[in-house]
Amino acid sequence: MSFVLAGTLLYLNWGSCDAYRRSYRTGVPETSDLLEPNKVKTAGNAFLGVSLARRSSIGHPDSENLQTAFDLNEIADRSYEYVVKSPYKLPAADTAHITLMDIGTFNEELGGIGLDAIVEAIESGDILIPQMEVLPTRVRMNYNTPPELEVLFDLEPTYPTAKVPLPTNWQLRFVANQLVDYFSFPSRAMPGRFHCSLVRTVNFRSYKARGDYFKKCNKALKGWREAGPQPLVGGDTWNYLNDGGYSDRSADSASGVWIYTNRQNRTRYIPPNFLPPYESDAEKMKLISAVLNEGRYISSLHVYVPQGLVIGAAVFLTAVAIILSRNHLKAYLFQGGKVKGPTTPKKAVVEMPSNISTTDTLSSPDSSLSDKDAFGYGVLT
Repeated sequence: MSFVLAGTLLYLNWGSCDAYRRSYRTGVPETSDLLEPNKVKTAGNAFLGVSLARRSSIGHPDSENLQTAFDLNEIADRSYEYVVKSPYKLPAADTAHITLMDIGTFNEELGGIGLDAIVEAIESGDILIPQMEVLPTRVRMNYNTPPELEVLFDLEPTYPTAKVPLPTNWQLRFVANQLVDYFSFPSRAMPGRFHCSLVRTVNFRSYKARGDYFKKCNKALKGWREAGPQPLVGGDTWNYLNDGGYSDRSADSASGVWIYTNRQNRTRYIPPNFLPPYESDAEKMKLISAVLNEGRYISSLHVYVPQGLVIGAAVFLTAVAIILSRNHLKAYLFQGGKVKGPTTPKKAVVEMPSNISTTDTLSSPDSSLSDKDAFGYGVLT
């Protein structure tokens, strides 16, 4: 039982939103990933996020240059050298993005929230938007069935420290923590991990192709890491700034967030209202530290849980489980509560299902594996 409780806590703390990601494509979600799923009357795709869209000579001509820091062609497989081509792929403009909060719909009667309410909260300063500088940290296959290829934007290190007061990609967590604390409407949902989907359904041509693909990803990740976090600003960004009446054309004031009506269409651009410098400003650092440290949202429950409480409880319950799993527990369950001394357990025979190969590890991603394992992750080691 203790193992179950400990595992549950860890799962809730680190779990993903895969059920919700599947649900918004099929109908009204029926999972707890939404704040109040029983009150959601439609499965909309509106969200708030940052754009990674970029025009290229080998991409769709209608794509816009909304950032020039990261060329995702370096980790894409446009020539299908590594992955099998999907028969459902349609030509479309680049809409690469990182979701910060799923809105669902702007219709309050259907479980969403009005667009004006979101814009007002940000422009009034109730929600602080820093200069959005990010860094791709790894590429992985997720746990969906079938799996998707994603590029992740992890917080590194996971929590601020005295040595690294502002972790890589802190802006994403900083904004998301404010959003989950401020907005409360039925269709609100938060991403399990900050990511950009590369391929919705992926099948590699072979084990070797899979390994070669992630070696290619690691090469790109290494180059991006050497350059460090970058603001997401492109030439076409200024068109939206001008339409909004903003006159400041500095990069610091242009790397902001977007409000999307769906995965293909943006409806509003909002520049940052919380500008650098950060680390040299004691008041800003105090505010940032409070938002990052006070807790983190749990993707399936959408509540703040003190980090120390979750980790401490998991460690404690695991220790209790180990202690109870020794002779006394065995005696209680199998020997009428009496310890009869050491016994030799009978050997158990485990039969593998006929459709599972003992050498097949493709279906069991493990984040601890390095790129040398050619396993489904582009991880810098």
